[in-house]
Amino acid sequence: MKKTALTIAGSDCSGGAGVQADIKIMEGSGVYAMSVISVLTAQNTLGVQKLFPVSAECITAQIDSVFADIFPDAVKIGMPGTTELIQIIAERLRHYQAKHIVVDPVMLSSSGSTLVDEKAAEMMKKELWIQYTDKQSYLQDEQNLFRMLAESEGEDQVVIFCK
Repeated sequence: MKKTALTIAGSDCSGGAGVQADIKIMEGSGVYAMSVISVLTAQNTLGVQKLFPVSAECITAQIDSVFADIFPDAVKIGMPGTTELIQIIAERLRHYQAKHIVVDPVMLSSSGSTLVDEKAAEMMKKELWIQYTDKQSYLQDEQNLFRMLAESEGEDQVVIFCK
C-alpha cells in the first residue's frame, strides 16, 4: 500500500513553494500527498506581495477531514501562519497522535519577505519544536525524507527538517 503524507503549509500561487512544491516532491517520491492550506499568498518570483491566513475554523476542518478519512503516515509543517493557527495545528496533531512529524519552519521567503512575526515564531518553537526535540534527526534533502517514508516499515519517529 502506498504511504501517505500531509503537508500543512501556505499556498504559493506561482507554484514554486509551499503546498504546491511539497505535493510535487511527495508525489515524485512515491508518496500519496494530501494538503491543508494555512495561508494563501499573493506571490511570484519577485516576492511575496500579500499573506491571507485561513480562519481557525477552516484549518481545523481541513485537518479533521484528512485525519478522519486517510490517516497520514507523515505530516510536514511548513508555514503555519499565525500564533492561533500554530496552536490549532499542534493541538490537532496531538489529538490524532500523528506520527512522522516534519517541522520545516518557513519564516522568510526566498526573496527575503518575512512570513511569520516574532510572536508566531516563538509559538512555533514552544508548540512544535520543543515537543519533538528528543527524537529529531536532521536531513539535507526533502526528497530523501519522502523517499525514506515510502520505503519505511512504519517506525514511529519525528523528523525535524532544516534547510
